[in-house]
Amino acid sequence: MLPARFRLALIALPPLALSLAVACSSSSSGKGSDSPSDGWAGESRDTEIKHEECDPKGKEVRSFKGESTLSSGKSYVTRVYQSSREVCSFADLNGDGNIDVYTFFGEDGKIRRREAAYTVSKQIDEIAIYQGGNLQVVMRETNFDGKLDTWDYYEGGKLVRRERDKTGDGRIDEWWTFEPGTENATIVQADVHTGKPDPASTVKLGVSAMMGGYGEPKPAAKPDAAVETGGGLAPSLSPAGTPADTGVADAKTDAPADTGKKGK
Repeated sequence: MLPARFRLALIALPPLALSLAVACSSSSSGKGSDSPSDGWAGESRDTEIKHEECDPKGKEVRSFKGESTLSSGKSYVTRVYQSSREVCSFADLNGDGNIDVYTFFGEDGKIRRREAAYTVSKQIDEIAIYQGGNLQVVMRETNFDGKLDTWDYYEGGKLVRRERDKTGDGRIDEWWTFEPGTENATIVQADVHTGKPDPASTVKLGVSAMMGGYGEPKPAAKPDAAVETGGGLAPSLSPAGTPADTGVADAKTDAPADTGKKGK
């Protein structure tokens, strides 16, 4: 049977080309394979959002309650230590009872991972990975289907390229390349037949509004009682590439104990 994507593409073909294409398809189907993914060259990616627990059980825990006009006064950050070394932290930045940011540290004390929840559902939708304290890749879920679909890659703290899975099939079908020292990007779509980058689809544009919180944002004013985690301020206030010390202005150590598990 002719794969679905080819059936759609063949609608626009002239009769002669259509007959040739069908003949070729029939010949190849004789090999016993009619999977839509056969011959598709697009790179596959793991789209599962995998949460890493910040488990405080059996470890030293220090919780700080923040009092801020930006929240109901119930915001807090909890830092988890093992043998005097901070291993992770989690924070409710707006006092709604759900954890917004998890930050994890390596044995060298440097940040190695940060997870954040930006949507109303409060499920993790962004994961940043670091090496030696330097941001390497940010994986995002952007279309509310619960799967990763965007991968941003960094070098020297700067966004250099992006890969996207626009169709949700777990394969890359759009590539972005950011020009060093500019706010411009080149975007290439996948060929609908092969999955390879199609040069004919290339477009260039300025992307100053698309840099997100990880490029070179303008300095933001620090709120009166901003909650800081080991990964930095709230995601909208500080880039993941510049981790800050953990703490809360006017902190009090009377926040309720938390399990470190993601709120539903």
